Amino acid sequence: MPPLASPDVRLEPSGTGVRVVFLRGMFLPDSTTLTPDGRRQLESWGQLLRGKDVRVTVLGHGVTTPDGPATGGSTTAVARAAAAAEVLADAAGKPLTAFALRSAEQSDVPHPGGDPALNRTVTLQVDLP
Repeated sequence: MPPLASPDVRLEPSGTGVRVVFLRGMFLPDSTTLTPDGRRQLESWGQLLRGKDVRVTVLGHGVTTPDGPATGGSTTAVARAAAAAEVLADAAGKPLTAFALRSAEQSDVPHPGGDPALNRTVTLQVDLP
């Protein structure tokens, strides 16, 4: 795997590549709009993808609620994945179609037990082709 480390993320081995977990939340509450810091994180990380032959899946996350479903993903999570992929594609100089989009399961939050704002985010699965 090409070097992809940055101070804004935690890299976790996953399948044939790495899972990229952003350390700070990226979206406004109850929204699919990126915060300025979220946009900066994605632009910075997207530049790391420039010229690299990798497959990237963007997984959108939503904040779980006590009365909400624990599985099945959400439209908010998919919309967050799409918003993030647009920024990543532009920063990486890749077409948007180079990124796969998915909704993460509500129970698969990147920061369990922590501040819900941290889970208003996306994670990336980066694999070699």
